[in-house]
Amino acid sequence: MTESCNDVASTSVGPREGSIPATTTKSSSRRLFSFVEARRIARGHGFDSREEFVEYSCPGAYQIPKDADVVWGEEWMGWEDFLGVPLSFEEGRNVARALDGIDTEESYLDFIKGKTVPDDDPASRLPLRPDLKYKGEWLGWDDFLIG
Repeated sequence: MTESCNDVASTSVGPREGSIPATTTKSSSRRLFSFVEARRIARGHGFDSREEFVEYSCPGAYQIPKDADVVWGEEWMGWEDFLGVPLSFEEGRNVARALDGIDTEESYLDFIKGKTVPDDDPASRLPLRPDLKYKGEWLGWDDFLIG
């Protein structure tokens, strides 16, 4: 994480046009984004773990509560999903193998670059370059995509 608190303070993190409106909590007047918007914001800042997200030194900088798992319990699918942490090799390979029509490096890269899957789909957490991300476990594109 390379941003400072000053960088964050000058960054607009308001909802995008057409997004679900933000709400406020009963216990505070702090603005709360919808789960989808909060996940988009959290993923955009490159946190690698819950600990990093919680310990980040700018409390409330993103108007996302530190107890996001409690606030959005019904929609919650885990910190790795919320933060967009790439899948493990085994998980990634299983997800990639289940993708229809993705059986070559070229078709995989086209899919990733033009990703149209929703954020709650595990395919949204596939890395752009699995051959580099999973270097120690990588056995080739056929193994990753076909089996």
